[in-house]
Amino acid sequence: MAESQHQSEFLSFIQANPKAMTIAAFSAFGKVGRNLPVVYAGMHVGLVAIFPDWLTFLTIEKDNPGLGLAGKQFAKAYAEMWLDKGKEVFGLAGLIYDATVGKQKEQSKQQREIREAMENPQSFFIPLRLLRTVETGKQLGATHYLRIETTERDYAFIRTPERSLFGALDQIFGDWHPEAMAYLRVIAACHA
Repeated sequence: MAESQHQSEFLSFIQANPKAMTIAAFSAFGKVGRNLPVVYAGMHVGLVAIFPDWLTFLTIEKDNPGLGLAGKQFAKAYAEMWLDKGKEVFGLAGLIYDATVGKQKEQSKQQREIREAMENPQSFFIPLRLLRTVETGKQLGATHYLRIETTERDYAFIRTPERSLFGALDQIFGDWHPEAMAYLRVIAACHA
């Protein structure tokens, strides 16, 4: 398994807590760095999962971000994947455990995709103890964003497009996982 920053520490957390519940899990475009692109180009689509001590971004996309990837990303945002669009993902820690350290001979398609995401260098693992600032807002009036500054680097996320009229209206007029964002802001305030 290719090692990305803090991955082995996250896997130790999963091994010790295979039944850990996610605080929130939602799809997003994500990248390392603070700058938000005007469109989704330059970002990978994936699953943001917030655990009590971790924020993870899991993606199966391996291409380097760029304009050629934008169309593929947009299509994937609408595709039915294991990345559960805007819904709580129960048992995600157990799925990660089974996909990475479990002793099963045969893995399900979902477990294979999770393992692929865990091995992907485009995925990242952020210990919440490193959070310093959390900024949320809307870009161009409609697209929600999240910027995170840690002691080591910055990260940026943009909400994926919604597939329904209600979802589109919520994207324009609503908030993006307000409880999860409030949780992250409290954690950052404790470490600032």
